[in-house]
Amino acid sequence: MISKILTAPALLIILALPVNALTTLTLSATGDRDSTKLAFDSANNLIVITAALNGKGPFRFLLDTGATHHVMKPEMAQALGLKVTDFGELDAGGRTRVSAGLVQVAEVRVGGFTLEKQRFVVTPFPASYPFEGFLGAELFKRFIVGIDFKHSLITLTRPSAFRYRGAGVVLPVKF
Repeated sequence: MISKILTAPALLIILALPVNALTTLTLSATGDRDSTKLAFDSANNLIVITAALNGKGPFRFLLDTGATHHVMKPEMAQALGLKVTDFGELDAGGRTRVSAGLVQVAEVRVGGFTLEKQRFVVTPFPASYPFEGFLGAELFKRFIVGIDFKHSLITLTRPSAFRYRGAGVVLPVKF
C-alpha cells in the first residue's frame, strides 16, 4: 500500500465553540474487525468517501483533515428528518460568516465501522460541491487513516491494532 500525507487543498471550517462541547463517541465494528477499507473518489484532488447516516445513504462526504467537526448541508438534515438546533455563526473563510445549526446523528457508518452519537454542524455550502458534507477530526481522532492514492483506497485502523511496517518516519500528531 502506498500512503501519502494528504496534500490536496482542504476546506477549513472554524467554529466558535470548542470541540469538546460537541463530541460524543461510541465506536462499534461489524464482527471483530480492526480495520476497514473503502474506495474514494479523488475528484478535483479531494478525497470523497461514502457513508451511511442512520441507516440511509450512501452519501458522499469529503474527508477533510482541516474540519474540526462533521458538517452536512441543510437539505441532508431535512431529508434525514433530523431536528436542527441553532448553533450560531461560523467563519466560512475571509470575511464571510454564515448561520449554522447542530444535529445529532445516531449512527454514521463508514466502511465496516459505525460511529455512534455523532454531532454535525449544519450549514449551506455551494451546490457545485460534489458531496453532501465533510467528515473531519472525529475520524482522525479515532483511527489511523491510510490513504492509498494509487488504488483510490482509504484504510481505517483502530490505533490499538495498528503496526507500522515501512521505511518512513513516524510523526506523532496531537489534536
